[in-house]
Amino acid sequence: MRQVIKFLQEARTELTKVSWPTRKTVKNLTLVVIVVSLLFAVFIGVVDYVFTESVKLLTSLSSPTATSQVTAPSIDIGDIETSSGNIDVTPVE
Repeated sequence: MRQVIKFLQEARTELTKVSWPTRKTVKNLTLVVIVVSLLFAVFIGVVDYVFTESVKLLTSLSSPTATSQVTAPSIDIGDIETSSGNIDVTPVE
């Protein structure tokens, strides 16, 4: 318990040595952080838009046969029944 009290006393002593910023400084620095964050968000948005439009342009230049659809074949495996957690497959005759 003495160690905890000693730690708190030393922490309080160190906090009295800190030079705390004024309210005006805190407001100004907060404003700077908000403005820089917004500018960075706009920059990232513009870069994202440019890349997206570039990919759309490149894919639209490809041949129309490259965009044909492929369908999976239909496979009939028969009736699937479950009993006691196991899967039993009845083959199609």
